[in-house]
Amino acid sequence: MRRFFLACLLCLPTAVWAAGNLTPLHGRLCSWGAPVGDITSYSQSSWFSFDGAGHLQYGSEGSFLNADGVPYRGSGDVSGTYRLIGNRVHIHLEDGTRALALVRKRGSDGAVVELTVNGNVYTERLCQ
Repeated sequence: MRRFFLACLLCLPTAVWAAGNLTPLHGRLCSWGAPVGDITSYSQSSWFSFDGAGHLQYGSEGSFLNADGVPYRGSGDVSGTYRLIGNRVHIHLEDGTRALALVRKRGSDGAVVELTVNGNVYTERLCQ
């Protein structure tokens, strides 16, 4: 009995860590891109929608005119999972993409309202 109790005590922190803290990450965070390189007119928006239970949707849409004035528009959505641990969000998309997001800002209730992913800021304000 004593060994079992000790083993369970040693496992508890691992189990708690593995679950992560999901609730403070719920809702939609958006990003917007600006012109790059030889592209004369460029617009890209992307977003994450977090369900508060470890599942997410990621979407992006972009359009631009290249140097020759040829327009292009594309979009895509993909599902995935996430785990919030402290100020880090581990993101795994169904297409195999993995990313680490960093929490930049929280609301007064502790909910995440702004993230940085690969140098791009995702915030509630840009979704409106």
